[in-house]
Amino acid sequence: MKELFAKLLFVSIDILVIFISLSLAYLLRNLLGDTFGGVDSYPLANYTSFSPLYIIIIILLTYEGIYAHRYDFWHESRVVIKSLFFSLLIILAYLALTKSIQDYSRAVIVFSFIFMAFLLPLSKNICKKLLFKLGLW
Repeated sequence: MKELFAKLLFVSIDILVIFISLSLAYLLRNLLGDTFGGVDSYPLANYTSFSPLYIIIIILLTYEGIYAHRYDFWHESRVVIKSLFFSLLIILAYLALTKSIQDYSRAVIVFSFIFMAFLLPLSKNICKKLLFKLGLW
């Protein structure tokens, strides 16, 4: 039961970190609006409600065994970054194949993956330490 709770907590925190990364990327894109040809005309909800992004990232992290195995911080970070890189490629291919690439700023998507590359391993490490102190990990 403890293991199931920990896995559900990790997935929930990962979804929250993906949401936060998309929000930060959207803000960064709008702060750098002059560099990218103006402020992004699409609302933030356009990005945060893009469910294939969440699904693909969680599936690839699950495939890589992030939720099933206990890795040290650096090994887990490497696996997360590898999964995020392949997720980025799949997301960009999905947007191109569905011809919906014009509905999303590629800068926001790329920035969000950069934020995720830092925030996901960090959040996992903090969560593991908290669960360990509570006796659940």
